[in-house]
Amino acid sequence: MGYTKNTRADTEQALVFLSAATQVDNHAGYVLPAMLRIISRYATLNKAGSQGTSQQQDYSQLVYQLLQGYTNDSADFLVLRNAVQYLLKKLNSREERVSLLQSLLNDLKGKNSRLDSYLNTRLGLLMSEKTDLQTAALYLMNAYNKNNYNNLAFSKLAELTPQQIKPSLYLKQLRLTITEDPLDITAAIDFAQYAEKLQLYQTAADAYEYSADLFSYLDPSEPLPAYIYLPWAICCYNTERNQHKCLQIAKDLRETDRFDLFLEAIAGKAAEKTEGIQKATQVFQNAEEKALRLFAENIQSSSESRGAIYCPPCCFSISFASSASSDEGSFAIAELRFSIAEFLFCRSI
Repeated sequence: MGYTKNTRADTEQALVFLSAATQVDNHAGYVLPAMLRIISRYATLNKAGSQGTSQQQDYSQLVYQLLQGYTNDSADFLVLRNAVQYLLKKLNSREERVSLLQSLLNDLKGKNSRLDSYLNTRLGLLMSEKTDLQTAALYLMNAYNKNNYNNLAFSKLAELTPQQIKPSLYLKQLRLTITEDPLDITAAIDFAQYAEKLQLYQTAADAYEYSADLFSYLDPSEPLPAYIYLPWAICCYNTERNQHKCLQIAKDLRETDRFDLFLEAIAGKAAEKTEGIQKATQVFQNAEEKALRLFAENIQSSSESRGAIYCPPCCFSISFASSASSDEGSFAIAELRFSIAEFLFCRSI
């Protein structure tokens, strides 16, 4: 009844019945979260409904008592969080909210680590609004220590005291984000990029490979983008045991009828280290022939078409529109020569 009705009378009746259950059965602890859910739902429905705030019963004292009785390690965190939010919404000033949160922290400290973390986070955010940054940082650090999966606390702490966040801690936080949601490809790529920035190439290569597999799983019809396969290949090249994967990455790209000159250069250098100069020479020659053939096909294409040999913006890109003037055509040929020259330079490194 408490979950479907939204009037004050219905809510009070439901709470009376549930409260009576706790009096009759000393083991009816399951009733406490039900009562908290009813009160939270009542507040939500009346806020969206026609009844004014002045008509709503204030259950703050009861909610506080229920929190004291219900909070433990196995308590539903969503129920706890909603109950705290209910209490906070009944207050009008920042000072009152700080006082409430501090009282909750004192009374419930140690009973539920996620709730401890949440209370510390809310206090940290309120302190940052008051520009008491030192106190805010202390609360946020406590919040993160209580729950390493608290991304909000970590992000705000990194914003307030970036000098205190060591690279190893930041990398750990990125890894925990993936653990929390293994299908978050943005988190996986962020982790790979940061590991690469720290020159942890084996870790970065593994993370990019995970990102590639995840991308294929989430979007099986889409080709693997260059922002994944290129740094993946670069990181593999900079490891001791994964250099052979550079050739496989390039092979997989070719099998999708795509061509990346920079990736071919990486594959050629990797082949030189893993399979010898003969294999490397074959990779380089095939890439040169493919690049020249694609460029020739672009020149012969119709005036409405536009072809491209893709290479990352940081290196070079060969493009040619058949409707271009002779000067533009000369510039495109110069670009091609520059591309091949840089490609050959990669071979000589």
